[in-house]
Amino acid sequence: MRRNRDTLKEYFKNGSRPTESAFRDLIDSTLNTLDDGFSSSPQIGIGLAPQTEKGVVISTFLKPGDIHPIWEIALNSSNKDLVIRRRDGDTSPEPAITIKYDDDKQIGQHGGDVVVNGLVHSIGRKGAFANGRVPADGKWHDLLDEKQVQHEGCWMFEVAAGCGHHNKGRYALLSALAMHCFGSKRRIRRTRSYYGLFGNRICIRWQKVKGTFSCRLQLKTLFKYDEGVMIEYHISSLWDNPKMWHPFSMVNQHQK
Repeated sequence: MRRNRDTLKEYFKNGSRPTESAFRDLIDSTLNTLDDGFSSSPQIGIGLAPQTEKGVVISTFLKPGDIHPIWEIALNSSNKDLVIRRRDGDTSPEPAITIKYDDDKQIGQHGGDVVVNGLVHSIGRKGAFANGRVPADGKWHDLLDEKQVQHEGCWMFEVAAGCGHHNKGRYALLSALAMHCFGSKRRIRRTRSYYGLFGNRICIRWQKVKGTFSCRLQLKTLFKYDEGVMIEYHISSLWDNPKMWHPFSMVNQHQK
């Protein structure tokens, strides 16, 4: 049986004769790396493993002594997904957050999908597929690196970009939805705002790469801004299966 520290100290205080039961309580009150699914090392840090088929590795309680946790973090043994869910007494409802473990590297190239079972509240949103800064010099500049450009397929991006020259009366914003299918039917739907001259606007285009089925996504300002002014941009990918590869489709099974 697990005991608190004060009880264990009474068992082993000066002049006492600890019993077998006292030693058993002492052992049960300490962590065991095998029985408790707990380990640590400089390589992995703290390691946790589920002890039952429910897959629970961490439970959180509102206060010490509570019987039921209010939140738990668990591993799904069948698909290796990591889930965070709220407990309701003895029952566990659907996960609030699921982080997918994707064995297939052809889908989800940038990591596992995160599934949120509810509304997402945030102050803002910033794309992470690609981001950076290019000169606002009136010339076209690539937004994607060579590896991203050479990745042929069906792509759909959300682009946010802006530039400005403080106290010079020259500012511009751009929001765009850009897509193409293997370099064909290149489409861009854009919304723009600017302050000052018409030429302060930000322009965006697809540029076909000759001899391939891919395109370059490019930005520029219509007019040249002063030296050192940059266009800042960030891009979100809205489609993560560019080759339209489906592991369980009859088409792929037939091709194999």
